[in-house]
Amino acid sequence: MKAKNLIKPLIPSLLPRKRYIAFEILSENQIGDFKAVNEAILASFIRLAGEHGAAQADPVLVKNKWDPSKQKGVICINHKWIDHMKASLALMKEIRSKNVIVRSLTVSGMINKACKAM
Repeated sequence: MKAKNLIKPLIPSLLPRKRYIAFEILSENQIGDFKAVNEAILASFIRLAGEHGAAQADPVLVKNKWDPSKQKGVICINHKWIDHMKASLALMKEIRSKNVIVRSLTVSGMINKACKAM
């Protein structure tokens, strides 16, 4: 039997370090649409950090941690870009033409601890 040439996985010390930012959206009207929130957060981050920065930071809004009733969620991002993401959240003014304020609640290295802050 022939051995396949598989790519070896990276050792844990070489993997990118991730951080989780818990945030909340303050607005007069409920914004329950996950897709709209995701697009607005990514667009705001790209405006601040640029395409190259967004590619390095790899921001991801965690879908199963988004709570539409409380308007709280969690963003997963590279550890070097936390300050940029917090700044882009603070600079957000509207989502789908609704005025909003986005507050970052906490930053954690574990998703469960970030969810406890919500």
